[in-house]
Amino acid sequence: MRNVILTALAPIFWGTTYVITTELLPENRPLLVATIRALPIGILLVLSYRTLPTGIWWWRSLVLGALNIGLFFALLFAATYRMSGGVV
Repeated sequence: MRNVILTALAPIFWGTTYVITTELLPENRPLLVATIRALPIGILLVLSYRTLPTGIWWWRSLVLGALNIGLFFALLFAATYRMSGGVV
């Protein structure tokens, strides 16, 4: 039962994105909202592992971060601001 509950948490938390974005965060600021969402966990990861990438992993991390976090989150929140509540 524990695994079922843990598996159900991901879509539940993902589903709160629209409500939190439209009701609690500043309007029409997708880059700011994307930063607010990604920065705290990024800081926690850096503090918990206390190591930085080395060698070629710097470039890989920058490209992956730009595409996955920078582009995806910005587009996610831009779409969220433009979507009506009935579509969600």
